[in-house]
Amino acid sequence: MAFPKELTHLLAGFALLGTLMMCLQTAFAEEGYREAALLTFLVTLSGANFLGISSTLWGLMIGMVYLKLFTQKKVKDNHENQAVTS
Repeated sequence: MAFPKELTHLLAGFALLGTLMMCLQTAFAEEGYREAALLTFLVTLSGANFLGISSTLWGLMIGMVYLKLFTQKKVKDNHENQAVTS
C-alpha cells in the first residue's frame, strides 16, 4: 500500500525546507549581491515564459545583467573599505 501522491509531495517539500533555507541564507549573506539574488529568485519563481524561454533562464539572465550593471562597483568598493579597516 502506497501513500497518496499529495502526502508524498508534502513530505518531500518538508524534507527540502532546510536545504532551501540554507541556500537562501547563503544567497543573501553578502550585502553587495542581495538585490541581484532577490531579483533572480523572484523572476525565476514567477514562472514567466516569454519568447519560448522559461523563467529559469530569464531569472539567470536578468540577475547577471543586474549584477554586472548595478552592483559590481558597490561590491568592489565594499571589499576595498573592509581591507582598509582591517
